[in-house]
Amino acid sequence: MATPQAPTLDLEWSLLAPPGAGVVIGVDEVGRGALAGPVTIGAVAVDRTCGTPPTDIRDSKALSQKRRQDACPAIRAWAIDAAVVHIPAERIDDVGITQALGEGAAQAVESISDRRAVGCVLLDGRHDFITPVDARWSVRTVIKGDATCISIAAASILAKEERDGLMRDLHVSYPVYGWDRNVGYGTAGHRSAIATHGVTTIHRRSWNLLPT
Repeated sequence: MATPQAPTLDLEWSLLAPPGAGVVIGVDEVGRGALAGPVTIGAVAVDRTCGTPPTDIRDSKALSQKRRQDACPAIRAWAIDAAVVHIPAERIDDVGITQALGEGAAQAVESISDRRAVGCVLLDGRHDFITPVDARWSVRTVIKGDATCISIAAASILAKEERDGLMRDLHVSYPVYGWDRNVGYGTAGHRSAIATHGVTTIHRRSWNLLPT
């Protein structure tokens, strides 16, 4: 797999000037479009004390599983703080995906802000789903942030690796759905298995789950 262009800390550093302006937290989600399993939100906090970042921080979708696995401990050792939050399928069904994303992101940022003074939250994408849930923080959306901002890319790696691992573990109990391969996303094989075997408590029952 070719290595994509590396994200930078340029935006984070600009927001951390002058020194002492608090930490910047990069936030990204994984699993928004899956049929089963949680939506998972990662948050990675950086400040001016962080040294040179690990060399293999990229958008998680552009990295192999092995490279993501290797990157996770390096990210946690480099960042000043990090958090990963899972919002389960049942909650997604109850409140909808946007509210679930906001709740998960707010929980992740809050777990860091309990220990740190947060200057800004950088959120991947164009839609701020955090502020309607919790308006305590200054949130800045960054389109393609997982490809341009190291803190967001690092958050995406932690979130994806934890969520993929969770789905592979659930595969042991529900092997017919192929979660060891599709990690809950709507592949043809996954939809076919739903049509044959029905849904589980891990599925998002309010979603269109059957083959079209």
